[in-house]
Amino acid sequence: MDKIFLRAPAKLNLSLDITGRREDGYHLLEMIFQAIDLFDFISIERTANPGLTLSCNLPGIPDDSRNIAWKAAEHFLSSPALPPYTGGFQITLQKQIPHQAGMGGGSADGAAVLMGLNELYEKPFTIRELCAMGVQIGADIPFCMVGGTCLAKGIGEALTPLRPFSAPAILVAKPKAGVSTVEAYALFDRLPAVSHPDTPRLLSLLEQGDWRTFAAHMQNVLEQAVPLTEIAELRRELGLWGSLGSQMTGSGSAVFGIYESILTAERARQHLQERFGSELQTFICRPFPHGVETVPCSVAC
Repeated sequence: MDKIFLRAPAKLNLSLDITGRREDGYHLLEMIFQAIDLFDFISIERTANPGLTLSCNLPGIPDDSRNIAWKAAEHFLSSPALPPYTGGFQITLQKQIPHQAGMGGGSADGAAVLMGLNELYEKPFTIRELCAMGVQIGADIPFCMVGGTCLAKGIGEALTPLRPFSAPAILVAKPKAGVSTVEAYALFDRLPAVSHPDTPRLLSLLEQGDWRTFAAHMQNVLEQAVPLTEIAELRRELGLWGSLGSQMTGSGSAVFGIYESILTAERARQHLQERFGSELQTFICRPFPHGVETVPCSVAC
């Protein structure tokens, strides 16, 4: 096999809590992750010339070692367990997941590169080994490989699969302004007091399949630290237009609302576009039960 196509789903944080810090400065987290059916598409192709090349359909995305996909490839290819190969690889990203949104777009691409290269090398590594590689590059990469609905602890790498989140429709809204993850955590550390999610209750509601009550009790502690007025404005509009619950995902700046149906989500989406204009990106999504997958060219191209 000389070329492979993959799709990598975005993630949402249905809950995000910060429970402490490690000695190395990393924050300890307790999160409920959910994959959704909004995808980046990635192709990886062997080339005659050695080295890596990377291209992307969106301007402003790094095409060098600053990109997580590039870092993932370098990390994988540095393994002494691989057979000799004198050629290189071309990585092509077709991105749909917004940048600086808290939706794991970079991590999804990194996960896809690790899994794609593993396929091209005829699977020298298990998923567990790939996850161990991935967490050295980005803490969300293991979840992006696994997908579905998971409880994540540690820095996000300790995953426990959960009963699937069964909401019929999720409306995601991404304002023009982005949020730096580093900045969001730094701002959180300066807060004198914070309100925390009731994670045990949320887990119980998930297990019961009560997604409506779950939606009403979602919480992301980082939202208290991020100073973007658009986040509160979007959440207010989502609520006025029928969401059962809404919040910011990750470190922002995307927010999402849970809806009873695609129809009610579409009505809310149309209102948001009229209210905030073309600079607002909106997506109607459903929960996705998987992580990164290989797909035929007809899907990815």
